[in-house]
Amino acid sequence: MSFILLDMLDPLAPRVRARFDSFPFDPAFLAYAHSDPDTKLLTDAFDENSSFTFLLPRRTAVSFVCGHPDRLAPDDLDRFLSLINRPLIFSVPNSNWLQKLTPPAPHKSWQVPRVDYTFVRDPASFPSPSAQILPLDDALLPRVRDEADPDFDPTAFRALNAFGHVALVENHIASVAWSPSIAGWAEIAVSTAPSHRQKGLARAIGQATLHESLRRNLRPHVSTNQQNTPARRWAESLNFSNPVPHNWAVIHHGLSNPISKFENQKGQATKDQ
Repeated sequence: MSFILLDMLDPLAPRVRARFDSFPFDPAFLAYAHSDPDTKLLTDAFDENSSFTFLLPRRTAVSFVCGHPDRLAPDDLDRFLSLINRPLIFSVPNSNWLQKLTPPAPHKSWQVPRVDYTFVRDPASFPSPSAQILPLDDALLPRVRDEADPDFDPTAFRALNAFGHVALVENHIASVAWSPSIAGWAEIAVSTAPSHRQKGLARAIGQATLHESLRRNLRPHVSTNQQNTPARRWAESLNFSNPVPHNWAVIHHGLSNPISKFENQKGQATKDQ
């Protein structure tokens, strides 16, 4: 089987990208992938005889796949992974693709149960926590990794034209919420330092970031791991509803370090509150 690699400026790219128009999960990440000028498309054919298509962004971590997994032979999957040669997170459309991309061997791979939340309506006002809520600006940005979220990436924050808020407790960043501001979507993430959890900080800064996303005419969205009960409660407290379960397939191939956490800045998800 031959592979065809396209960049987003290729005249044939719109035809291939259209295969993801009805993809059922991760709408914000999908929009980010489509808007990324460095995204690559990998397929085996331009017409209806195509067996598979991979959508591979660089600016964000979540990739996508569609087509017919039964037509992708194990040797072809090996060749594809050798070509990419980096850890990959795939949002998959169904269980068949999940099984195809996470076989027992020879690659290190695993499945991550996820859930998407849709924003329903503006939440009611919450009691003010005993913290100062501030926009996440250039002065605060370098402090986030050391004080609230060791996985926070200021470079990715800037590249995604992101915005957010922090909760300051005794001039210490206790909690941070942020979202990209691209492609019409706001995938909101939040992280709170362990010593400051269950104090209403994540909800307060989540609400502030949600309001800012609406002010910017972005569509708010939240996703997290299905087992992350605190994050799910946080999303529901902000009137995110209609949970849609699905799965990620994570593949570690080659010599690169494996992805240590799925709730990383380019993968954008919600951590424990």
